Amino acid sequence: MKSYLSIALISLCASAYAQKTTAVKKRIIASANYSNTVMVDSNRHYYSTGSRGSFHTDENSYYDLFLNNSIDAQNIFCDSTVHYEVFPGMGLIRFSGKAYQYNSNNLAQKVLYKDIQNYRKHTDITYNTTGKITVVNSKDTLGNGTPASAYIRSLSYNSIGKLSVDSNYDVQNALPVSKKIYKYDANGNDTVCDMYMYNSGIWEHTSIIRQSFDSRNRLVSRLSLYFVLGSFINTQLDSFAYRGTDTFFNSHITYSWDNNLSIWLPAEKKDIIFSSNKLTDTLIFQQGQMLDTFHRKIRYYDSPGGLITAIKIYRYQGAGDYEFIPMSENYFYFQTYDPASVTSVIRHNSIVVSPNPSKGLININAGDISFSRIIITDMQGRNIYTKSIPVANTVALNTQLPPGNYVLSLYNQDVHIATQKLVIE
Repeated sequence: MKSYLSIALISLCASAYAQKTTAVKKRIIASANYSNTVMVDSNRHYYSTGSRGSFHTDENSYYDLFLNNSIDAQNIFCDSTVHYEVFPGMGLIRFSGKAYQYNSNNLAQKVLYKDIQNYRKHTDITYNTTGKITVVNSKDTLGNGTPASAYIRSLSYNSIGKLSVDSNYDVQNALPVSKKIYKYDANGNDTVCDMYMYNSGIWEHTSIIRQSFDSRNRLVSRLSLYFVLGSFINTQLDSFAYRGTDTFFNSHITYSWDNNLSIWLPAEKKDIIFSSNKLTDTLIFQQGQMLDTFHRKIRYYDSPGGLITAIKIYRYQGAGDYEFIPMSENYFYFQTYDPASVTSVIRHNSIVVSPNPSKGLININAGDISFSRIIITDMQGRNIYTKSIPVANTVALNTQLPPGNYVLSLYNQDVHIATQKLVIE
């Protein structure tokens, strides 16, 4: 932890740790970001007393990225998030904030935003019966209440629950804006995404993304084509490589198409080096046609638990050496909480446990998500069942657990990917 954290952040963390209970669960309460050893901003996450928890799947989760282009649900189930930025001579100043309201299934159905200019955004989210987002209604207003924009994002799914159409509509001008149409192969992999823009009463086909997968349903290439002067031309090619049975890529190379030479030229490469315990890993960035090393990013995790506590980026200085002082640092701070006080168990949209309630025999179906470890905890957060399996997306178990309420969690390479409530009769 950095020794020169602001007094406000140190006080926040100290008070949080003083509230420890007997539970083993942790939830994120703050993050601090540094550039060249100087703090530039911070995020704080606030929870109603004992009523909400959070879970973390990757580093994006810690920044509370909600409703991004992939329709990933919020991973930090707090009541509000506040973003602070550092201003010279003034320290940390509140810059923007979000407040959340949840439905009975613990899914965020309303998000309220406000920034330092008093610019407000109000988002309402509608879900279908399977917990998938179907409508995102966003309204922006200025500080005086004057409407700035209003858009409706509509999402529809095919018979197996895959996103089929993602469209945007401009409410103020009563016009469509854009749409994406997805196509899938027999294994449910999204192989084609056609993108259209609405212009002067017609839908213009503007771009295509084609993806290919290997026999393990892992993404191995992504080709982007854009409509230029009457035809679709190559623009970018992403190539992904894996080690053994790993489900996350070990190498990712991005190529740009050179029209004059009619060849693909490398533009960027990312190599992941996993540590022996698969907790601290290194990401090497290379850029340019010669793929010159640019910097490396190292993640640090707590033990046990696998929560990211720090991310540091070091600039490459040549001859196999990196600068000693990181050019960028992110630190994350946690608070323990009693999971029994969380009113609703967080559910993953894609996981199906049946029968549920069960006599002990259960079937787990995670759809297109792979997992390699199952952990079942009681309502006090104690591990009572653990099983490691070959990477799969379905499995049958005989838990032989006594009657009661439990929480079933799926992991892949120590990454938490899904949670579901389990009832044993």
